Amino acid sequence: MDVLDIIQEKYVTLSRTQKQIADYFLNNSDTACFMPLKEVAAAAKTTEVTVLCFCSKLGFNGYMDFKKQLQNNIKMRMSPNDKIASSLSKLSDEDKPYEEIINREKNALDKTYRYLDYNAVEQVINQIKISKHIYIISHGGTDIVAKFLNYRLQQVGFSSSLIDAASTGNIISATANLTSDELFFIITFPRYSKNIITFADYLSSIGGRIVCLTDSINSAVARVSLATLTCNSESSVFYNSLTSAISMVEFLLLAIAIECSNEFLGHRQRVEKAKVLLEESRKKVGADNSTDYSSIKLK
Repeated sequence: MDVLDIIQEKYVTLSRTQKQIADYFLNNSDTACFMPLKEVAAAAKTTEVTVLCFCSKLGFNGYMDFKKQLQNNIKMRMSPNDKIASSLSKLSDEDKPYEEIINREKNALDKTYRYLDYNAVEQVINQIKISKHIYIISHGGTDIVAKFLNYRLQQVGFSSSLIDAASTGNIISATANLTSDELFFIITFPRYSKNIITFADYLSSIGGRIVCLTDSINSAVARVSLATLTCNSESSVFYNSLTSAISMVEFLLLAIAIECSNEFLGHRQRVEKAKVLLEESRKKVGADNSTDYSSIKLK
């Protein structure tokens, strides 16, 4: 149940002043969710203390908790075009919009690493290390993060491949002969793809091993995952910023490279050796198939 539903459900139990606050949020949720406590109190024609009591009455740990949950709910309810239009309008009112964008990206990274669960990081690393193959599942905008993860995994020496959650054929092929040494790494952010949620539930039902990268431990995919990495995806304009997700992938693979340094260095040596052998083969094939065209006369 989201914040607006909670307000409507508990409306009859509120005092007259609290109903006044509730009415303001119900009628102005898309703008009120970004307002500081002082401005909300003034707009609802009440006091800051009364607004705090209102938030507590609804079951939230203060105004900031209420405000954050309301922002998330509004974000999910708004269409992508509405979200972009609303965000652009707010940024255009800023005196220094570029600085605001930079600060929000920096804050997203700061929140991601400030609340990083190191136990979850270790769990994900362990799941990757014991896997013979890693399927990376994504859809839409998260494909960028998936491709980067796939690139880094293969650089370190792991066998991995990409699956679009909308591709039923690829999903069936990957799970038809499922083994315990295969891992499914799911990447998903709001608005969560129904294809990904369906795939995650299907994997869970057949005993698939899942780890995920998402925005919250309460997301639908996190509840069926063995380990969950979370990162802040708040964007100034779009539904999600992928800055923190890309950074998290880089952090994760650097940690794996350090922990598996001998295997990593051995893989790099084999790669370099393969490059030399391939280049020698190319030169040999080129020499064997060379043709002297100087003696050919055109008719």
